[in-house]
Amino acid sequence: MPNQNKHANNGKNVLVREEAVYLLKESNALYRSILDTLQDAVYVIDSTGRFLLWNDAFVKVTGCSNEEIALKSPVDFIAPEDKDILAAAIAKVWTAGFAKVEARVVAKDGSYVMYEFASSLLKDPSGRIVGLCGSGRDIAQRKKILDELRDKVNQLEIFTTAVTDREIRIIELKKKVEELEKQLKDNSRY
Repeated sequence: MPNQNKHANNGKNVLVREEAVYLLKESNALYRSILDTLQDAVYVIDSTGRFLLWNDAFVKVTGCSNEEIALKSPVDFIAPEDKDILAAAIAKVWTAGFAKVEARVVAKDGSYVMYEFASSLLKDPSGRIVGLCGSGRDIAQRKKILDELRDKVNQLEIFTTAVTDREIRIIELKKKVEELEKQLKDNSRY
């Protein structure tokens, strides 16, 4: 009888393990689905700058395959003139816990897109730092709209100055006309 109990317990253990494996796979599939549904590029890097995780949006914006991303560092995807800005922001995350920066992403095809990156320290449940995680958002359209808005404000300021100057000149001319009319009136009395 003890042998039967041992086999029964082993059978239960196998079922419990199989259920745990199934639930873990389901949980990982849901987690991956959520990550890949996000429109923003999401990433996790370790303290050496190696990518640990990224989503489909990151693949799309860089134009690189998963294999290519795994071999690169974050600054490899940034325009040369913005690399120092991004490197400083990453360093700030390690010291301050958070950083936000704007930099141009260079895709594999050579195209540039302005992105805003926000990154924070990533800690495990015991509080140990395991890397940094962050997201990048395409802000090209927002930048374009802001530039257009600044241009319109500038045009409005120029127009306002021109109108104000014109109004001041009109008032001055009216005063001169009134003075001349008064002088004419005074001269015509004689």
